[in-house]
Amino acid sequence: TLINFDGDIVEDTNIATQGAYIHEIGKYKVDALEERIHNINPLARVVSINRYLDENMTDEEFALITGIENYNYEDVLLLGCTDNFYAQDRCAQLALKFGVPYLAAQIFEKGKGHEVIFSYPGVTKACPRCMLESRYKKFLTSPQNATGSSAGAAVCVTDYLNSIKAYMAIYILCYNEQKTPFYHLLDKFADRNYLMTRCSDELRAPAFEPVAELESRETDLT
Repeated sequence: TLINFDGDIVEDTNIATQGAYIHEIGKYKVDALEERIHNINPLARVVSINRYLDENMTDEEFALITGIENYNYEDVLLLGCTDNFYAQDRCAQLALKFGVPYLAAQIFEKGKGHEVIFSYPGVTKACPRCMLESRYKKFLTSPQNATGSSAGAAVCVTDYLNSIKAYMAIYILCYNEQKTPFYHLLDKFADRNYLMTRCSDELRAPAFEPVAELESRETDLT
């Protein structure tokens, strides 16, 4: 069962950045996604909510729509895949409130890189809010614009990110599935549940400083 929340419609720019198709332009993104899912698996249960998951939707309404309180947390994955910080914040709070696994991702400006964060109750060492404490302090205490954009990103950057998200989602959903090769594989990442990928040399981040130092010393990097 997939329950998708999004009030956006498909635009022409999404063809280049998100792999949308011309015939989907003007449709709600959730409806376009539902059509794609059913083209893969006609038996999939898809619930499309063409609304934003923002302050206009209460936690109680979210719980009623999703039925999240009726499921074992091992069978649930809440995903916050958006460039909007406040939407990610809301998703993270919902995951913490209902005690379910969480995965979030976003593309950095012009596709220079992207990030994936995830949490699993009782397994990962840091929750989404504490691992990004500096970001929360920055955007929740000042009137800065915290809405990013994938505009200018090549669709291959999105595909790259989707592959990482898919792997981590499988690790999470199959964590306790003993008959799969993913059983407890998430333990290896329990203290490393923030992933950053650099897709351009223009991306500057402390995580890549050791790489830059190595590059400055090496003459043959083939």
